Amino acid sequence: MATPLTLSIGSLGKEPFDVDVLETYTVSELCRVILEKLDLDPTKQHLKLIFDTTVLEDPTQTLSAYKLETGSSLLLLLENPGPIVLQATINDRTASDDPLPAARSKELAHSVSSIEVSAKCFKDQDWGNAKSALFLTLKRGDGDVLLRKNLYGTYRGQDYPYGKQPPAITFTESDDMVSLAEPGCFYQMEYRVGHGGGHKITVEDWVVKISFVSSSCTEPSDVVHFRTGAQTTRSRRTLPC
Repeated sequence: MATPLTLSIGSLGKEPFDVDVLETYTVSELCRVILEKLDLDPTKQHLKLIFDTTVLEDPTQTLSAYKLETGSSLLLLLENPGPIVLQATINDRTASDDPLPAARSKELAHSVSSIEVSAKCFKDQDWGNAKSALFLTLKRGDGDVLLRKNLYGTYRGQDYPYGKQPPAITFTESDDMVSLAEPGCFYQMEYRVGHGGGHKITVEDWVVKISFVSSSCTEPSDVVHFRTGAQTTRSRRTLPC
């Protein structure tokens, strides 16, 4: 039979409060209890719990494994949530020179620290005019474009030095793609097929990971999947790290 525990949760500058749980609860379940008690949104904030000098960093570990007992005191730190991850798989023949939308993020709740971009495969029809390209676009909440970045250049074009497996790219706070982002903005993955007969773009496992400032959480807070010909899906974490 699981043993009931009463834990004292303290945070900097605030009075401690008690929560009643079971020793079989996981760290994630404890965090959920705390989030509900404090009426916090797990997609906007991440909880870090510290017992003595140990960070409760494994969300699947039980409280008994961390040797918590009734009366144990934990320090609660509030951080920004884990990264937003955009994923796209594209196989498209749409005749257009305009950028077409793929996965987009929700509106940002915090400032961004970095963006990591990768693609397992990127190619066009391998003949004729070169037009295919991949973009990452930063937009305001009303949809106005703040910045559109052609990530690799035009496939097979003079400005394209890569093959079908382009290298990973990291944008930091020194790059406009990161520094111009403000709460209320959002990121949109976009691609260009090209106008004219026979143009085609193929992209496999295109991933954009958007990390927030003041966060040590590596688990995504929001994941958006896009596949041409299928409905875009979103999976959002309901529990913190």
